[in-house]
Amino acid sequence: MLSLHFWRRLLLATTLGGVAVLGACGGGGGSPQAPTDGPQPSISSFSASPNSIRSGQSAVLTWSVKDATNVSIDNGIGTVLTQTSVTVNPLITTTYTLTASNARGSVLAATTLTVSPSPPPYPVGLTDDFLLVNGVRRDYRVHVPASLGGATPKAVVLVLHGGGGAGLSIANTGAHPLAVFRTVADREGFVVVYPGGLPQLDGGAGWNDCRNDNSLAAPTDDIAFLDALIDRIRSQYKLPGEKVFMAGGSNGAQMTFSYALVRSERVAAIATSNGNLPVDPKPGACRNLPARPIPVLMAHGTADPAMPYGGGCVANLGSGCARGRVISAEATRNFWLEANGLANKVPSQTIFEVDSGDGGPANRFQYLGVPTVEWWRMDGGGHPVSSQTVLIPPSPPSGTQNRDVEFAEIAWSFFNKALASGTVPSSTAIAAARDYSFSVGGQTFLIMHNGKILDEAYANGGAPERVQLLASATKGITGMVGAIAASDGLFDLDEPVASRAITEWKTDPVRSRITFRHLLTMASGLQELNDLPGWSSYLNAQAINDPGNVFIYSGDPNILGLAMQRLLPAEKVEDYFSRKLFNPLGMTSVRWASNFSDGNPQLSGGAYATARDWAKFGEFVRLTTSREWNGSPLLRASFFDQVFQGSNAHPAYGFYWWLKEFVPAQLASTIDSNNKEQFSRQIKPIIDDGRVPDDFVMAAGAFGQRLYIVPSRGLTIIRNGPANDNRFKDEEFLGRLFGP
Repeated sequence: MLSLHFWRRLLLATTLGGVAVLGACGGGGGSPQAPTDGPQPSISSFSASPNSIRSGQSAVLTWSVKDATNVSIDNGIGTVLTQTSVTVNPLITTTYTLTASNARGSVLAATTLTVSPSPPPYPVGLTDDFLLVNGVRRDYRVHVPASLGGATPKAVVLVLHGGGGAGLSIANTGAHPLAVFRTVADREGFVVVYPGGLPQLDGGAGWNDCRNDNSLAAPTDDIAFLDALIDRIRSQYKLPGEKVFMAGGSNGAQMTFSYALVRSERVAAIATSNGNLPVDPKPGACRNLPARPIPVLMAHGTADPAMPYGGGCVANLGSGCARGRVISAEATRNFWLEANGLANKVPSQTIFEVDSGDGGPANRFQYLGVPTVEWWRMDGGGHPVSSQTVLIPPSPPSGTQNRDVEFAEIAWSFFNKALASGTVPSSTAIAAARDYSFSVGGQTFLIMHNGKILDEAYANGGAPERVQLLASATKGITGMVGAIAASDGLFDLDEPVASRAITEWKTDPVRSRITFRHLLTMASGLQELNDLPGWSSYLNAQAINDPGNVFIYSGDPNILGLAMQRLLPAEKVEDYFSRKLFNPLGMTSVRWASNFSDGNPQLSGGAYATARDWAKFGEFVRLTTSREWNGSPLLRASFFDQVFQGSNAHPAYGFYWWLKEFVPAQLASTIDSNNKEQFSRQIKPIIDDGRVPDDFVMAAGAFGQRLYIVPSRGLTIIRNGPANDNRFKDEEFLGRLFGP
């Protein structure tokens, strides 16, 4: 602190640009006089920019000093001789004093930075704000829905504009399809943040993404900007990382991809419109798979001239490839499929044709897994973001806008599913499901989340040590062992079973074409046969349909057992099951108590196990689906994935597993007519229930024997009942667990 004696010796006080500048020289008071040769130090400017901030924001102090050998600033900043600026973020209004000195004396200047208390993060509506990143001002806009009412938002969605002149104006109502996120937020209760890119070398705002050959990109660190912005928003709203999402269009889509590659742990999911990955990515994280898999939604028009669907130069408008080159939209999709372990996944497809006047329909392809990939191919669509409310006229540089879907709506729907995937059923919901099960005869109830038991209970004669009938849920085990056998090379999935195993069918024109895959998917085309005395009895089954065309729920698992036994001359099939599955998983309680009269196990419904051993199998399935299984590998991933892929004959039925997959109405009617309305009774209520996650799978047996697995939510659920009670309903149980 300066003494009163010092202030009495001030020689000069002037004002430069509103900043008080105070000059002083050495000497006096009996001290030796300072040298008189050489100039005195001087301060021509000292200011804060901006000079007024809110608590939590930053400002930059800048100055210009001549002829000083020492320069310092108070309030803990210290010596700044070699600098001309410094970033500060005081919590209260602060006056900073700059001191410049040399052998002849000292000169001081002061500037005041006003700090206002921060209100609740942002008012309702659209608010402009900024932060400083590496000394550079970065602007952004925040939309807060009126429906929030001061409550914590459901999520935060960062929406990145494309390259060019639009910049932050995309947030204005009606100005751009990406502004529709505000409308969706008003209804759903999330906050939208629109970050602003900096001017590129061609003048338009844009992003410095992963393209290494984009010669027009501004030399700025946009990853650092988005890091700082996410940190601020999360801090302001006290939100965990799993509630932060990112979306973008065009260059904003490329930046969204870039952030997901470099910072996959910081966003819960991403959605992009008309953006591709670069041919020549920057060194480092841009060239690798993300550190963790992340849910990805991508939409792209097949007739996009600015971000070519087939790959090539970006926005090639007379400037050659100055903006760099990108790979194709489908190659970009394939990259994310590989990153998420879904490269061999067969997608479900849904077609949306609402506006016949645009370029063509919107095609949704869903690759369900953990995490999922959703791919939207806009046939005939151009570069504009798809919208039904903000319509963009066709033009040669951008093409024709797809108007069959609203990008903001499909992106939020995708994000909302990711939010739900992190939701654990409440204790109230768990109790409601358990109580319902016990009220209709249930004997076991066990629910696990990420390997931890949330609830385990027994009633009506059930007990932890009691082995329970699995009935047709046994087929789930049989289907998995069938995939293991194929992975081991015991047979090829598409090999006719008559070629080496059931040679009696070699001369039959139809049965000779039945493959192991047909048996594993109940699509052999054979007549329904039940209550036979043994495996060999199935040799007489007659073909009533071409293999692969019609689903008939019958004895195909036992024909599979016969075929496997003939390929395992030195080992019984049940011993193969134990060696390949039960023993590695520690399933010591499994029994084959319902055997045929010939002594062979009923692979279609004869297994018994305790609830905990049944759960061990469920955990293996859940963890392998999520690519988190760290035990001994039981089969290759490409074979495991096929267990949970539907067939043309029944899209909602894999290798004896029930799946939540869309089935066209006409096909559903055919399945019902051939299987005593089983589709409508067994799986349709689950498919139609939006509360049940899309990656839900089920092994199901008579009298309510169930193994439910939801990998995206980390759930494994066991329910068993007595062999004489048919009152249990999946929709009642699951509705209580996942409802309301």
